[in-house]
Amino acid sequence: MSSKKLIYKDNRIIEASYRLTLREQRLVLLCVSQINSLERLKDNKKFVVTASEYSSVFGGDEKHAFRDMRCAIDELYDRSIKVIVNADKTEEIRWISNKSNTLSNQSVEVRFTADIAPYLNNLKGNFTKYQLLNISGMSSIFSIRIYEMLMQWKIKKSILLTVDQLRERLQLSDKYPAFANIKQKVLDVAMKEINEYSDILATYNVLKDGKKVTSVHFSYIYKNVDAAKALSRSEAVDNLKKIKDRLTKP
Repeated sequence: MSSKKLIYKDNRIIEASYRLTLREQRLVLLCVSQINSLERLKDNKKFVVTASEYSSVFGGDEKHAFRDMRCAIDELYDRSIKVIVNADKTEEIRWISNKSNTLSNQSVEVRFTADIAPYLNNLKGNFTKYQLLNISGMSSIFSIRIYEMLMQWKIKKSILLTVDQLRERLQLSDKYPAFANIKQKVLDVAMKEINEYSDILATYNVLKDGKKVTSVHFSYIYKNVDAAKALSRSEAVDNLKKIKDRLTKP
């Protein structure tokens, strides 16, 4: 897969509340990677993704890729996303307005809605950018979302979220009632996949009010901190240990 496939998203999409299946996320990202973030998206612009492209990025054979893509567009057609427009306004919008699939070349075609397009193109500031390659090996829907949240803070390389914020963004309100479940099913899985497949090494620690967990603090470093110096993985691991030691100190 080309390492030049880039994802650009307005930060309000990164912070939005939504939940997609893995195949839906993958399809959306392949479409977003086709967008020139600096240009205005034409209203009639349609995005075509082939089974060959899907399988080359995410693995598997083309037959199963085409099946997943067809399921994804059917599911995505009914999905919405809740975006915080500003401090006074929240809106819920749809992802796509059109869908089709072509058997002869095993491809699907979608058109983003006019409401979501401004969050994906003509971006001038307050956006997040990363390489599609860095999430292509992940199989958890939460790993991808948390990785994107971390990429929003490339300068600080850390982010503090309340448990309520985390639940809202990942739409966990109807499941994992105990934080122990979130830790096991969401956070630990995400850290494992992010550290294995992406360009960063991440960790987290929790903040409590008494015995109740109230917030989660994520921190990370790049595996290659400086491409010019070609930081070795062993050095990155040592740095990660230092971060863990610092964060776990009382």
